[in-house]
Amino acid sequence: MFEFNRDTFTEFLAYLADVLGSPSRVAEEVKRNLVATMACKKAVKARDSLTPQEAVRIIDDLRKTRDGEHCPHGRPTMFYLSAAELARKFERSSPL
Repeated sequence: MFEFNRDTFTEFLAYLADVLGSPSRVAEEVKRNLVATMACKKAVKARDSLTPQEAVRIIDDLRKTRDGEHCPHGRPTMFYLSAAELARKFERSSPL
């Protein structure tokens, strides 16, 4: 989830100011990559604990974005597993 508390947001802004200097002189691609990296660092990672409500909110938020199927770096954010494929992964003979 991409949420900041007050201290983290202040730190983020200070980091941006330090790295970017004058935004008008920095190439758009550099700014985009920097923000993409910061977003990925704040993203939910493997083994992070989420409530069912948080998981649903993330999926809803992804559906509202222009390209919710990929992170800012182009990596997939979700994928489909059929029941048969899921059963194979758990070494079951038939789908759930």
